[in-house]
Amino acid sequence: MPEPVIWLSLLNATLCTFAPVLMVMMAIERVGATLAAQAGMVGPLSTVLFGVWLLGEPFTGWVVVGTALVLAGVGLLAKWR
Repeated sequence: MPEPVIWLSLLNATLCTFAPVLMVMMAIERVGATLAAQAGMVGPLSTVLFGVWLLGEPFTGWVVVGTALVLAGVGLLAKWR
């Protein structure tokens, strides 16, 4: 395997896996699971919006249903707490 591939894999593992997991754990410790889950919804929602806007991905009913189910789950968790 070429050396640049190894370094890029290490960089990807560090910045795209380890760092986000660590930051989520720190957020849960500081603000609690409910608020961290609500704040975490910004990522998937922005991914859907940017995918539709920048990449021209289709915005189908399934995307709407899936997003609504996730938001409902987070809302129920917040209400239950």
